Amino acid sequence: MKTYRGLYNKMLEPDVVAQCALDAAEGKLRRREVIHAFVNFDKTYNLVVKCAADPSYRPCEDNTHEIIDGANHKSREIEKPKFCPEQILHHMIVEPFKPVLLEGLYEQVYGCLPPDVKILPDGTSAVKKFGPHAAIKRLKKWIQVGKKIYICETDIHHAYGSVVIAILVRQLKKVVKDKEWLRLTCQFLHYKANEPESKKLCGLILDHYTSPWFFNFYLKEFDHFAASLEGVKYLRFADNLYLVGENKRKVHRALKEIRKYLRRELKLELNDCTQVYRFEYGTGEFDKNGKEKARGRAINAVGAVIHHNRTTLRKSILKRMRKKSKRIAAKERTTWHDGASMFSRLSWIRHTNTYKYYEKYIKPNINTRLLKAKVRAHSRAVLPIAKERRRIINEGLEKSARLNGGKTKRI
Repeated sequence: MKTYRGLYNKMLEPDVVAQCALDAAEGKLRRREVIHAFVNFDKTYNLVVKCAADPSYRPCEDNTHEIIDGANHKSREIEKPKFCPEQILHHMIVEPFKPVLLEGLYEQVYGCLPPDVKILPDGTSAVKKFGPHAAIKRLKKWIQVGKKIYICETDIHHAYGSVVIAILVRQLKKVVKDKEWLRLTCQFLHYKANEPESKKLCGLILDHYTSPWFFNFYLKEFDHFAASLEGVKYLRFADNLYLVGENKRKVHRALKEIRKYLRRELKLELNDCTQVYRFEYGTGEFDKNGKEKARGRAINAVGAVIHHNRTTLRKSILKRMRKKSKRIAAKERTTWHDGASMFSRLSWIRHTNTYKYYEKYIKPNINTRLLKAKVRAHSRAVLPIAKERRRIINEGLEKSARLNGGKTKRI
């Protein structure tokens, strides 16, 4: 097993700290605390390094609030850490950890991770994408028309909240041979528990930048185990698991082995809504509208519904898009936010066979030219303010680079 050293020294390099601060500030440049951290970035750098080196350091309590997430209106409690030093430290911990996770990661793992860019021997770059469209593309490739295909859909019950910290730390110690990096990481993993109770601590914090990286590392060995099972192809998107096979018994057998492994090794449970079914197939008969009749079930995965001859969006997503277009049509005066919100939804249309639905129910309610003009005008209006913020941030980074050494990072 390959081991890694020197992660702590790498994360404290001035260039790495500056880049991590910029990454943590992405999308937050309007916040006062973020601007203040970059105006006095030499002080920010010293504070971050001091906190990282202090064995008695404990992160501040996060600001918690409840949100209603998704079409199912799930209630989730989100915990927001302070920008300085907590969020910067999160990025610093993850930056040298990325090669540890990505080395040997199972190929068909999607969700929670940014694109991985690899430099090939000939000098060109290859991008491995972990997004929903890549997952849908892979599932469609596995479904061979004309063959009996069986699908298993399941997900891990309370995935982030059920991660046993003691098991995660044990896995990290096998691969990472850097005591200081492990000590700092454990300070963030254990900070909500007293030391005697830390072995019983379960759960990764939902809104922390480190959580998806550690969750994927927690399941790294399991992914290879599931992929090695006979008679099935395995794909994971975040905490959702998909098995594809041509033999129903082998799919059930693989599901049983997966359930056993998760309970025994990782103390995780699958949800009760686990389903095994035959994938949709055409009957060769056509209805009065000329559409081919089908039997079986389509795959409802990653926001899309994959049929044997097309891919559509979930009804809940389409209904929300339609409601949004009606609200925009009912307004006397549309705003740039309406345009940005609508265009972010319409991007799904390009990747699925739902253009006819768009033409019939959404297009009559919106004026795309007007919405584009609103978004464009807003971008031009805020451009001078954004430029001034960037200038302030760059000055702080240049000043810090002169004092602490390293190359000057720019936003």
